[in-house]
Amino acid sequence: MKISIIIPANNEEKTLKKCPDSIKSADLPSNIELEIIVVLNSCTDMTGKIAILYGSKIFNDDSRCLSQIRNKGVEYATGKIIVTIDADSWMSQNMLIDIYNSLTTNKYIGGGVKVFPERYSLDINV
Repeated sequence: MKISIIIPANNEEKTLKKCPDSIKSADLPSNIELEIIVVLNSCTDMTGKIAILYGSKIFNDDSRCLSQIRNKGVEYATGKIIVTIDADSWMSQNMLIDIYNSLTTNKYIGGGVKVFPERYSLDINV
């Protein structure tokens, strides 16, 4: 079985490295293959080159709609399980195992996680 991880990215060269690092260091069941897809959204920086260095597949979508950008990644995904994460976010150590264990019970068809921001600002409501 394969898990496809979709990362929408818009000029994320300063933050992108931490995201795929966290994905690759997250625990993964031994029978699972991992596919990372970065969807570049109007990038004018090195985001695409960084994504390739991390072994990601890259695609472009210049729309202004985040759900459309994520869906572009899903369109090209080959995994049975689809996970999305923002380029400036990272996974906890057990997230992929938790996702796999939950979705393979046939009890769930999707889910979400609690977000813990590094900082709070006027833009972020708690």
